[in-house]
Amino acid sequence: MRGAIDTAYCTIYQVLDDLRPAEILPVGAMGRMFSALDRLRASEAPGADIAIAESISVAMHRWDLARRKNDGDAEKTVREQLAELTQHWLDTSVPTPDTLVLQTDAILELDDDLG
Repeated sequence: MRGAIDTAYCTIYQVLDDLRPAEILPVGAMGRMFSALDRLRASEAPGADIAIAESISVAMHRWDLARRKNDGDAEKTVREQLAELTQHWLDTSVPTPDTLVLQTDAILELDDDLG
């Protein structure tokens, strides 16, 4: 599950990076966000991080709706909220495990190949 959480955090960083310069919601951004949220929920991610990611997802929906309605004021408000949420996300860090676990069977297989 460790890889899933790392990937989820990285995906959200990438989505936010794609949103920053975008005039419209980038193609695939919502799907990537949903996938990252699913991975966060299924892993050991802190509840506060999940809440920020969910808020980003909701803001993305609101931005898309404002664009479709041609509501410039709502769009501006949502973009400001996304900027704040982006800052909150940048303040988070990928949780690290307390101990390092090595797969010893992989090491043994390597030794067998050398001998």
